[in-house]
Amino acid sequence: MDKIRVLPLLIFTCCFMLFVRIETIWAESKEIAKEAAATKEEPKKEETKAAETVKTEEAPAATGEAAAEKPAEGGAEPSKNTADPLLFNDSELDILQSLSARRAQLDERERQIEQKEGLLQITEQRIEEKLTELKTLKAELEATKSEVEKMTSSLQGKEKEELLSLVKTYETMKPKDAAARFDNLDLALQVRIARNLKEAKLAPIMAAMDPMKAAKLTTELATSKNIPDLNPEPAGTPPPPKSK
Repeated sequence: MDKIRVLPLLIFTCCFMLFVRIETIWAESKEIAKEAAATKEEPKKEETKAAETVKTEEAPAATGEAAAEKPAEGGAEPSKNTADPLLFNDSELDILQSLSARRAQLDERERQIEQKEGLLQITEQRIEEKLTELKTLKAELEATKSEVEKMTSSLQGKEKEELLSLVKTYETMKPKDAAARFDNLDLALQVRIARNLKEAKLAPIMAAMDPMKAAKLTTELATSKNIPDLNPEPAGTPPPPKSK
């Protein structure tokens, strides 16, 4: 009778140890799945699928063994200390190693993504700084251009005023005196003054000038182009009426 009772007790103990091992594996798989859930959505699905594989492979085996080896008679409850959670078969170790390797790959991929994101942020920041510098330089160039245009306009205005003053001076002088001074001027200046003198004032001055210099001035007036006129006729001015 003692021998008959010991056998069911051993069977029940083995079933209980198997159940404890299954529960341990399942708990560890769930813990790994929770830690991997902090990564991308796709790796999370893969780890959950691997964790479910542990349950799928071990649960049917535990159910079958428990049903086949259920003791016919009651006995003393086996001690929980007899179960060793460190004992795993090859299939269980392969699953855990696969999960661990997959987790390491995901961690490495996440680290690389973070590095690339950091480099992109630094690059974007540098581009923004360069754009800001370019905008500042553009504003400075526009300001400098505006100042140069104002200075040029001011100088041209003063130059025209001085030339007009000189023209008025020659117009008030006697033709002989004006011609004597006209002969000593540079040809370019002669042309500028002559083009702004009234025809009635220019004719007697040129008549009193040295014939050679008067000829050169006449040629230059006839051939020179793009010489500014300080007294241009406004656009749309009707021509003077013809004398009858």
